[in-house]
Amino acid sequence: MLYLSDYQSKAVSVAISSGASVDVPQWLYEVELEAFRRARLWTMVKSTTLTLTADQELHILDGRVDGRALIKFSNTTRDDHMFLVDLAVLLWSDPTPTEGGDPSLVACEGVSRVMAQPTTAAGSKLSFATDASGDEGKKITVSGYDSAGVWQVEEVTLDATDSTTAVESSVTYNDGQVEDIVKQETFTNKLTVTADAAATTVLVLAPNELSFEAPIVRLKDVPDNADSIKYYFYQKPRKLTDSHQRPMLPEDFQWKIGMNGVLELAHLAEKDFEQATYYRNLKEQGIQEMIDWATPGGVKIKQKGRRRRGLRFDYDANDSHGTP
Repeated sequence: MLYLSDYQSKAVSVAISSGASVDVPQWLYEVELEAFRRARLWTMVKSTTLTLTADQELHILDGRVDGRALIKFSNTTRDDHMFLVDLAVLLWSDPTPTEGGDPSLVACEGVSRVMAQPTTAAGSKLSFATDASGDEGKKITVSGYDSAGVWQVEEVTLDATDSTTAVESSVTYNDGQVEDIVKQETFTNKLTVTADAAATTVLVLAPNELSFEAPIVRLKDVPDNADSIKYYFYQKPRKLTDSHQRPMLPEDFQWKIGMNGVLELAHLAEKDFEQATYYRNLKEQGIQEMIDWATPGGVKIKQKGRRRRGLRFDYDANDSHGTP
C-alpha cells in the first residue's frame, strides 16, 4: 500500500528543481483520472439517493460523479427503472415537461457548480461562514446573474475577526442563477454558503476543496411530491492533501500505474524525455493489466473492434442508454 508521502519522496528524488512535493497531488490525480476514464472499474461504482423536489424538473446530482459517467437510475418510490436518454430525445418528445410526462425518462442538462440554487423569486444574497474559526480574511470568488439579470463577479472576504460569523455577498443573485463559487485558497475549516435567509444550503466545501461540480438532470415527469431516485455512477478520483492518504487505484496497481505515472510527469518536469517515455510505457502496461484484472474470469470478448467485459460486473457508456 502506497501513501501520498511515498509518491512525494520518490518524485522529489527525480524532479529536484520543479517543487515536485507540491506538484505530486495534482500529478497523481491526473494519472488516476486518465486510468479510470480508460478503464471504468467496478471498484469505482457508487450509488446514492436523490430526493426530488416537487414541481421542479431540474435536479443536481452528487459531486462525486465523474462527468456523465452515470450507470443506472430507478425511482425507489414507484420501484421502477428509469432510462437515461439524450436531452434532445427527451425534449423532442415533450418540449415542456409536466407532471403528466413519461416518468421513466431522464436526461443530463448541463453542469452545476453549486449544490443548490436560491429559490427566492426576487433574488437572494449569499451568506458565507466556516464551522470553526481559523479562516479569517480568506477570500471567495462568486459569479452569476443578479436580480436584474446582469452578469456579476464579486470577491467575498470572510469576517476578519471570526470566520464563523456570517458575511453576505454584495450582490443579490437571481433565482437559480448562481454560476460559480470558488475559494481562492484551501481553508482550515469547512465552508458553508447559504441563501434565502439561511433556508437554502447553496454549497458546502471541505477544507481542501476549492470548488464543486456535478451533472444536472432533467426529468420528463415533473414530480408532484418528494419522490426518491436511486442512481449508480462512476466516481472521480480525489486529490490527496494529507501524507497519510492513499490513491483510489486498486492496491495491485498503485505502483504500476500511480508511481510510474508520477515518475513520468516528474521526468517531464525535468525535461528528461527519454526517462519520461520509459515510465509512460510502464504506466500504459499497468493500465492494460488493470483492465484485464477488472475483467471477471479474465474473459476478453471483442465487440465492434473493442474490448468488452465478460460478465455484467461493469458497464460502458452505451449501457446507460435504455438498459433495464
